[in-house]
Amino acid sequence: MASDNTITLEAVTDRITAYLQQHLAKTQPDFADPLHSNMSFDYMGLDSLSRVELISALSKEWSVELDLTAAYDFVTIGALSEFIWHELMQDKVAVISPAIS
Repeated sequence: MASDNTITLEAVTDRITAYLQQHLAKTQPDFADPLHSNMSFDYMGLDSLSRVELISALSKEWSVELDLTAAYDFVTIGALSEFIWHELMQDKVAVISPAIS
């Protein structure tokens, strides 16, 4: 993460990748391919429960509300990272610039 507490896209991607590496080590110890941003969740063999757990864990970690269908709408590490990063940036802007009534 950046020193000014701004979450970068790279930090989001790194966190998702780390989560998936831990998950795959436990559930699919024979999965040996290095993870990259264009890798799909289907290729990794993530089932429905694993995808929901991923979104739920990331939502909790960053205190941002994420629709659980995001792992189906954004099917690669990179696509999901970009979606979550945009959600985080929208929340930050909303806090900094509250709506004018």
